[in-house]
Amino acid sequence: MVDIFTKQIQEKIKKLGIKTSKSIASQKKEGNLFYQSDAIDSNKNKVFFKASLTDNKDIIESLANEVYILEKINNLKNEYHAIIPNLISSKVSKKFAWYLRDFVEAENFGDWQTGFNETVLNNTSLAKKLALRIYYLQIHLLSTSDDKKLNRRKTDTILKKIKELSKILLEDKTITAKQDQEIEKKISNIKIQESFAFCHGNLEPKNILHNKGNAGLINWQDSIISNPAMDLASIWIYAIENEKWQKCFIESYLEFSSNQTIVEQYLEIEKIYQILNILNRFNKESQIKTIKNGKKRFFNKLKKSLNTLI
Repeated sequence: MVDIFTKQIQEKIKKLGIKTSKSIASQKKEGNLFYQSDAIDSNKNKVFFKASLTDNKDIIESLANEVYILEKINNLKNEYHAIIPNLISSKVSKKFAWYLRDFVEAENFGDWQTGFNETVLNNTSLAKKLALRIYYLQIHLLSTSDDKKLNRRKTDTILKKIKELSKILLEDKTITAKQDQEIEKKISNIKIQESFAFCHGNLEPKNILHNKGNAGLINWQDSIISNPAMDLASIWIYAIENEKWQKCFIESYLEFSSNQTIVEQYLEIEKIYQILNILNRFNKESQIKTIKNGKKRFFNKLKKSLNTLI
């Protein structure tokens, strides 16, 4: 028996006149909450289709968030728009959401378990271009969007999450008691001036693309209003294999930034949070004792960097 969401997706695909490459059944079997596939439209153009596979309120809001941001990006017509996908059509309701956008012919930056790949890290011009893209979007999307539609992520929330993650990783023996104490000491009584900007919210390597020297971003469902260092810390961490690339990215961003002191002050805290979050993700999604090669190297680099930060 076909469930209501599969039927809705099938009807929408038919109405749009597109031919998708991936089956709905296979994505449901994998436990995905979204159906997403590249497709060919009636004019034989390659496009990308995404729809909700559930009426879960959080999933619908997540997809609605992505549609909202893509609509805003569509209004930013300039050279900084390179390889950021154009929204073609969309619909969001209380129980079903979908969108159709341009397909981006590009390679992603790498994988969350190994960081940015060698091709990316050998090209510092990508670091500069990515810094420019992020800064431009932070500034312009905050000013053009109604930020009441986006969640606001405050410093005290991150400090609380750092403490929680530290305790979890201590119990898992991923970090030591001494590291846990140093983290607690580092974040206690900290006073940071709040500064808000539009942030992508999930800049892991699969969501960053490059093509012919250009850099761009996809998957906007986690977009949020937060300290601008949120996105910067993600990039810094996934580029951990190349200090020169890291430095080039951060310095390029700060060259544009008008609130450099606030960003630099908050960046260390955000780096600690992001590292703990990825270490915890390793624990939940991988067998730490059996990881090897690039995954093991990246995992150990994260732990080493945590020591230098605390």
